[in-house]
Amino acid sequence: MQTGVMLVIGIYTWVIGRYSATAKEVMELQLRILSLEEKIRHLPDINVVQELAGDMKSMQSQLQALRDSITPLTRSVDRVNDYLLNHK
Repeated sequence: MQTGVMLVIGIYTWVIGRYSATAKEVMELQLRILSLEEKIRHLPDINVVQELAGDMKSMQSQLQALRDSITPLTRSVDRVNDYLLNHK
């Protein structure tokens, strides 16, 4: 009888210990989920991403226009530089 009671108490203790470990794991998972939700909350939505993509295309076209306007200036500077180097 005493062995049976000790066995039941041992099994009860083991089950409670496993439950406690499970509760700890659940708490850790809840904290991880909360931190992930907080990070996701600060991510840009699709509208912001599309707006940024449009802005990037606009900047690319402006940079291309700037490159096109600088190219003749670069040629002129190169010609002046060649002239100065060759005609002391």
